[in-house]
Amino acid sequence: MAETVECWWLAKRTDDIASALSRIRISLSSASHATITNVISEILHSGSLLRDLSDLLRIYRDRVSLVRQFLRILVPCLERSVEDIRYALGGKGSLRQVWGGIVERMGGEGGGSLYTRFIMYNGYMVQLVRLLSRPSMYEATVLKSLIEKTLRLRAVRGIEAPRILPLLPLSSQVRIQQPGRIHWAQQIFDRKHAMTRMRHQVVSCCYAPSMPDAALEIPPGSTVLFKLKFNQNTLSVVLYLPPTPPTAARLLCRWTDRDGSPAYASRGLHELRIKRKGCALKLERWSAEKGKPEEWLVLYFKGWEKMVLFHDVFAVLKQHCPRTVMCDPEELMLGEERKLFRGRITTPSTPQILTLYLDKTTSVPRLSATIPSGPYKRSPIWTAFVHPDSLKPENIKRHARKVLLKKLDMNVYENEYEGRRGRGGEVVLGFCEEKDAETFLSAWKALAKEEAL
Repeated sequence: MAETVECWWLAKRTDDIASALSRIRISLSSASHATITNVISEILHSGSLLRDLSDLLRIYRDRVSLVRQFLRILVPCLERSVEDIRYALGGKGSLRQVWGGIVERMGGEGGGSLYTRFIMYNGYMVQLVRLLSRPSMYEATVLKSLIEKTLRLRAVRGIEAPRILPLLPLSSQVRIQQPGRIHWAQQIFDRKHAMTRMRHQVVSCCYAPSMPDAALEIPPGSTVLFKLKFNQNTLSVVLYLPPTPPTAARLLCRWTDRDGSPAYASRGLHELRIKRKGCALKLERWSAEKGKPEEWLVLYFKGWEKMVLFHDVFAVLKQHCPRTVMCDPEELMLGEERKLFRGRITTPSTPQILTLYLDKTTSVPRLSATIPSGPYKRSPIWTAFVHPDSLKPENIKRHARKVLLKKLDMNVYENEYEGRRGRGGEVVLGFCEEKDAETFLSAWKALAKEEAL
């Protein structure tokens, strides 16, 4: 599709001018740093959004027609801005004069400052991303306003408007086109989480050979669950569900090839094995030729919480995939964690195994509930990140076999989960035995004491 290629190469050009502006920033006085830094940030965001569109258009092929005309309004204007900056960067004079010329010239074209112009472009692309993948978040009135602003800027810059303007789909119409309820995995990374940094300088890498489009096996009607970006979005992973069977999740990896073009590889979760190695999650695939597993993808995470969530979502979806022959119990555990407590709790629907872990790398605790028996034994049901506020004495109460916890970052891995909540929204842990409640409280207090030191 022409749109995916166009978005990709325009993203590369935006990255190039952002790099050039970063070099100029070094020569500017500190008084000018804030302005140019904001511009660079928005230009980099433009590149990231263009790559998002390139990736999503590849999966949502049946929705390309929905955004094609809107892209044709935006892209010529965005492309002109990028080319104008690139042309100005080759001008004569000092770097300070070059930057001053860019600001003066582009700020006098009727489209606001350079900074606000790229904010407009980015807001426009955010709505297109939502049109493709998150219809419930799409705002028709916002897109309408941004289209009008873009058309005015096109007129000022002498870019002819399209002969026929596309009809703007209403928010309600787009939501109707998205049948069924939102999958739980679509919401996991939409939520904001605290970020416990894991310090490393290693880049993520895909070791798979690039696959042609026909071999990627992305059928029409597929649903993106989430997309994670690595290496400043030069590598990304998209987890998606095909229409049939609807629980056979697949992973699409996109990275930048040596010539700058996008390369893709895709595999079903049932074909991959996941394990943790420090700050990274390694995805391996069995090599029949070598007679042993080999690395397919290695993802280095900057945030511990995101690594935990990716691991758990992968493990749950793999275990529920009808094509999975066997799921190694070790895959269901993150690993490199110290177990502080384990006991049984009850919920309105099913008993669970509750474990309190302390991560060996970050020293951050978390709670994990898993299925105790049956075909999905050890499969994660939910995890809750325990941050310093959660450990304060006022955020935990015990009533016999019940323990009430406040301020937990709770993440649930199923749509029909029925957990217990207190009147104030507290998470209620109902232990099967009073002794377990007592032991859990002791482990919790020990963590709180250690945190206070």
